[in-house]
Amino acid sequence: MDATTLIALRAVHVMAGAFWVGAALMLVAFVVPTAGALGPGGAPFMQRLLGRSRFGEAMGLAGLAATVAGLALLWPASGGLDPAWIASPGGATLVLASLVGVAALAIGIGVNKPTAARLAALGDAVAAAGGPTPEQAAELQQLQRRLRLGGQWGASALVVATLGMAVASHV
Repeated sequence: MDATTLIALRAVHVMAGAFWVGAALMLVAFVVPTAGALGPGGAPFMQRLLGRSRFGEAMGLAGLAATVAGLALLWPASGGLDPAWIASPGGATLVLASLVGVAALAIGIGVNKPTAARLAALGDAVAAAGGPTPEQAAELQQLQRRLRLGGQWGASALVVATLGMAVASHV
């Protein structure tokens, strides 16, 4: 792979990854707890942020770009996934960090995205009806819990992946 392509891939990987992990940590550590502390008043904000803004789309695109660029960078860094390189401390660390990053993307796509979409749709139905039925209230709580846990797991995976990638060349 030529130097220009490597530089471009690294730039995409680092910038998209920085946005992805930073946004995930901001959401999990500050936005969600603040919205929760507001009680029922926080729900419209979260519904707008996760269901109607482009925040979720930006997170997904950043995660996908960081992952694809990272996997493309892994090939030349590993000598074509050379088993001896993978077995080395640095290689094993980078491969494990990469797998954890892919797991974070899977959580985002497989758990958080559909949960946020269902939460937004249910929120619209509740707003149109003037309030939730008992079944809707229970489902809202279940969806909010799933999204909170998915966010926490995803953000934790991103921190582990980021730290692993940062230290891989030093182990």
